[in-house]
Amino acid sequence: MQKSILIFFAFWFCILFLANPVFSFDDDSTDDTRSLLEIRTICNNGRTVIDSDLNRSSCQGDNAYLNQLQSALFKNDKELIHKDILDFKIARNGNVFYRTEIGPYLYSEQGQLNSNGSIVTLFLVSSSGDVVYLNDRGDIFKNGVELNRGPARIPVRFAKIRFLGERIILFQNPVVSRNGKAIYINDAGQLLVDGNRIDPKTGNVVALRLNSEGDVYFIDDNNRLYRNTQRLFDGRFRILEFQLSNTGQVAYLTDAISNNLFLEDQVLSAGSQKVVRFNFDSSGDIIYQDELGRLWKNGQQIGY
Repeated sequence: MQKSILIFFAFWFCILFLANPVFSFDDDSTDDTRSLLEIRTICNNGRTVIDSDLNRSSCQGDNAYLNQLQSALFKNDKELIHKDILDFKIARNGNVFYRTEIGPYLYSEQGQLNSNGSIVTLFLVSSSGDVVYLNDRGDIFKNGVELNRGPARIPVRFAKIRFLGERIILFQNPVVSRNGKAIYINDAGQLLVDGNRIDPKTGNVVALRLNSEGDVYFIDDNNRLYRNTQRLFDGRFRILEFQLSNTGQVAYLTDAISNNLFLEDQVLSAGSQKVVRFNFDSSGDIIYQDELGRLWKNGQQIGY
């Protein structure tokens, strides 16, 4: 039984850290409540989208393709632009965005998007059809409008975050939620959503996750857990890990000697023992293991 438990958690570890890049495509939305086994090229209506460098489709049946011989980009057989194209994306709702070789500058179907005259180094397209992008000076934009970045620039591609004090991870910066919110950290370590700072002024963000509505859950270096600007945990113990379920609940594990696993504001039982690891399953149930190797589900022991 002990071996099967280790295999179970090893499987979820591999899914957590290896699956997401494989399943990524034009929908750049970050959603940490998404099923980890969901293939992102399948739409909610069951349609499978095309995703290649030359031909991409939307969930609505739109088709965008690049004709290299003509140096032109088409959507539904209508020419959008007759220039050399660096790259292009089509959102799930059919909005097309592309960069030209000149610049490169970013365009929507309506024309060039504002980037303060600077080249666009990164653009992200959300499920909702919004586009978030950076120029080479660290300015950030959404749908052609420049967003507040606080007193500092936005790192061009990645921000280093110390994950709960133990290991350094690379957080893609910025990210875009399914409903088009731009979430980013500036060089001063401030966390902003659509130009509004949401982190407390007394701490730095050390880890964050997003749900399907674009709510940001994050932990600061004072071990406080927040949902947007609302504090969920006061930091009396060190938080070792936190996860979001596909039903929208947050669970977090602390370093307390017992009663150390929380689901929202509920303490989950493991008898008198300490919980050492946990995961949500596809149904939103929480499975966890105590320091004796016993397995629990939603507060009830289910095996050894």
